[in-house]
Amino acid sequence: MKKTLADLALERGRLTERIGVQRAALAHQLVPFQRAAATSDKVSAFVARCVVYARQHPLLMAGGLGLLAVLKPRRSLRWVQRGVVLWRTWKAVQTWKPQAMLAVVARLRRFI
Repeated sequence: MKKTLADLALERGRLTERIGVQRAALAHQLVPFQRAAATSDKVSAFVARCVVYARQHPLLMAGGLGLLAVLKPRRSLRWVQRGVVLWRTWKAVQTWKPQAMLAVVARLRRFI
């Protein structure tokens, strides 16, 4: 059976619309992967900057490693852990929104 030009145009329009819907759904489903890719890009850029800095300041890096050897690795690791906890706490405080803080205060008022 031969399709008329109008039928072909109608079918093409339907297919185009279907493709658009599928593309939108795919873009929505890929958002978490895009975030992960952006995060990995940021991490690799940070590592690259650190490598460049270390190559530009070799005496500073040697001094830091010497200090690490003098202070004993366990003590240094403990200070690094404290720094990471402090940094994560700071990031968590930065992400708080005023409405969330007000909700916490409102909850606390009920108990007081």
